[in-house]
Amino acid sequence: MAVRLLAAHQSALIRLYRQRVSVSTRDFVPGVQCARLDQRLIGHLHACTQAAESLPDDLPDDPAEAFAAASPALRNDPQGAMERLAPALEEAEGDQCQGLVQAVALTTPPDGWSCVMRGYERYPEARASLLEAFEVAAAHVPDALLNEALESPEQQAAALRCASLRRDWPVERFRPWYRSDLTEPATLPALRAGLLRDDPEAADALLSLLDGDIPLEETTDALRLNALLCPDHLSDAVWRAADEAPETGLWLLALSGRRDAAEQILQALRDARASEPAAAAWRWLTGQALPHRDRLQVVNAPDRAAAGGPVPDAGVARQWWDANAPGWDVAERRILGGPGNPERVATLATRWAGRAGDALMDLAALQEPGPYVTGGWFHRRGEPGPVLPESQEEEVADAAVGQ
Repeated sequence: MAVRLLAAHQSALIRLYRQRVSVSTRDFVPGVQCARLDQRLIGHLHACTQAAESLPDDLPDDPAEAFAAASPALRNDPQGAMERLAPALEEAEGDQCQGLVQAVALTTPPDGWSCVMRGYERYPEARASLLEAFEVAAAHVPDALLNEALESPEQQAAALRCASLRRDWPVERFRPWYRSDLTEPATLPALRAGLLRDDPEAADALLSLLDGDIPLEETTDALRLNALLCPDHLSDAVWRAADEAPETGLWLLALSGRRDAAEQILQALRDARASEPAAAAWRWLTGQALPHRDRLQVVNAPDRAAAGGPVPDAGVARQWWDANAPGWDVAERRILGGPGNPERVATLATRWAGRAGDALMDLAALQEPGPYVTGGWFHRRGEPGPVLPESQEEEVADAAVGQ
């Protein structure tokens, strides 16, 4: 392939990876848009793979560039790539590590997972990162590997997230981590697994955690679990977050799907300082994307000199509420304007990405524990991933013969 053409494919791969990351931070992104983005990325990845060389010794710090360097090498020669990538993962940190984790999770070929497992075995400091890749890939991780990882404080959290995907792992396997110190890093993954298995003890432990005097920025993930997975036992901390930090708290409150949450969000729409996060929260509950109007017509709007663009129209939301609130039972959970039954949630999870899509995937997992993970290819959402081999040595030898 001509050098200029290869460079164009590599640039496109980097650009599309960055777009993919950006999508995950937005509230509502149509699933069809994400599927097209993924297909374009796969096309450029295929072109880069045709001319792939070995993995460079010095990987870029930029996560998109690290992904673009590692993924074609993994597709082309998984064994050779992992011999360099596994030790690199031992040293990688932050965003660069995420780029490499995504490369392993998304682009390892079916016959390359044995090579990944060999890297896991040889490089202990890379195991937590590789466990994260296994989770994103919705991989079936062998019991022996999970049991060993659960003995390591550095690997426990990632191992518990992988184990939560296993339908054959009962709730008793997770309880020890939320029966002890609730401030440990492994607590939240264990609580999530317990909540997905409808364990009342997990719900009680989560409420105990949220009753502590912990800053909001340190409890956001716990608040999200509470609102999303056990809304009937909503902590006072969720309501406080909606009042004190509306840019974060209103969305968390909306995830509960509760009628009384909608009432508070409706009030927040009248405050220009909270109206944008309130509009996203309102859409999650009602399915209504609010139109915008001039900022100066809104209660608590800043003065004319400081006024920015238009804000969501609270009057339209009020009209919706007046028409629909009488039919909304206090015990009914609403998601995007309708009931949260398993069939509807599973369908919606394939239609939306961004924060809404992530929440829908968690709800799908609540109703049917399994490979409902975020971060993987959008067109494969909800599908099981690879079954990782029990014996790395034999599988790697087979892969080497087939090269």
